[in-house]
Amino acid sequence: MPPHHKKAGRKDPGATRASKSGHPRLTNHFFVSLLFGFCAALAAYYLTPILSFNQKFTIGTLLFLSGVNGLVAFVGSTNFFHKNAGKFALWTLPLILIQLTSNVLLTYAGIQQSGLLAFCASTLTVPTATLWFIILRSLSIPDKPVPDTGYYTVAETFSGIGPRIAGVTILMLTGLLVFYRLGYYDIWEDENLVINAAKGFYENGFAYFEEGYDRAWLHTSLVAGSFHLFGISEWAGRFPSAIFGLVFVIVCFFVFARWFGLAWLALLIPLVCMMNDRFLILFRYMRMYALLIPLFLIAVFLIYRAVMAFQLSHGPTKASGSGRKWIYAALAIGMLPIMAHVHKLSMVLLPVTGLFILYLVLIKPTRQQMQFLWIALGAGALMLFFTFVVQLDALRMFRQVANRIFSTHQYQPDYFGFVFENGLPLNSTIMFLLAGLGLLGSRVSRHLKSFWS
Repeated sequence: MPPHHKKAGRKDPGATRASKSGHPRLTNHFFVSLLFGFCAALAAYYLTPILSFNQKFTIGTLLFLSGVNGLVAFVGSTNFFHKNAGKFALWTLPLILIQLTSNVLLTYAGIQQSGLLAFCASTLTVPTATLWFIILRSLSIPDKPVPDTGYYTVAETFSGIGPRIAGVTILMLTGLLVFYRLGYYDIWEDENLVINAAKGFYENGFAYFEEGYDRAWLHTSLVAGSFHLFGISEWAGRFPSAIFGLVFVIVCFFVFARWFGLAWLALLIPLVCMMNDRFLILFRYMRMYALLIPLFLIAVFLIYRAVMAFQLSHGPTKASGSGRKWIYAALAIGMLPIMAHVHKLSMVLLPVTGLFILYLVLIKPTRQQMQFLWIALGAGALMLFFTFVVQLDALRMFRQVANRIFSTHQYQPDYFGFVFENGLPLNSTIMFLLAGLGLLGSRVSRHLKSFWS
């Protein structure tokens, strides 16, 4: 709660705890530290064998490594570690360097995937991720309070000349990555469907879709417009995808600056995405995925904004932007049919939004929250009706998932390996993901706590 909203003479128990421990979340309670240690040991026990480079661990070695990781988490959750987190960060940088160097070297065919390099790559992943999870969680609390609206302004986040130069540089780098020799390669995979459909639409208009390839015709019409401007070619067909690659970066700057108020985080997220070759190729590919990615991020932001605007309108102090809740709701609802048209898998946002609303109700079960939950449950019932009774084509994905769940199926671990493959090896990717959760978790928890206080 901001200082000007506190009643005189009342003590803030959260402030008292923070003054004693130096941090509102990392307390010196032995039980909490023990719980952190146990969870970290359990994570290491299951993750370490998965992330190893052909490294076989005995049960004794695995238990020892799990114990080390548990000890790291136990110490990291203490008040002592929090006070000296900056110093620990400097001392762990060499470990990060050793882990990354080992992983990069092991990707070369001439390097034997065993011995000291493999040991360093396999054993340092989870402990270093655990360390940086705690370090980032400790050091990322902003000095400035979260605004009453729950959002920072883009102008304030990018007020310095450094972030602006970095943003322009990242945007130019993205342009180079998506446009360089864009038309060099021949048509591949499903691009032939799109180029034929775009050519048909270019020549016959909407009449083509009556009998031709009509999937994601919004994207097809954009490709046809590119053909009209530049002629029919591989480059012209992929031009809209490259443009949406730039749009994605700009949307990332806006959304994450508004959410977290940290310029370097808003810059780092699209940069990391564009360093993933499997992600980058989607913006050099004549398919609807390039259009879907920025639309999906925009829809997530609008849905979140609409939900939080409704919550704020019932809070103790109405935010200045809460009167726009119906605008946000209309925009969010308007995005749903567009996304369903582009790709049906995007409708996963519907159940996720319901779970998010349920989470808000659980942490703050007020009368207004319960009313909001009933509205969400009603919308969920309608979605089930249109999915299984009317069998709406846009919701076909949910029927397919239900059929798969209630039928005999086989676990496919290769799918998860595909999800995490990118320019760095799997274990380095996991290390960065786990460590980054410390930063994001810190800001998200601070955001929610300041909202409900």
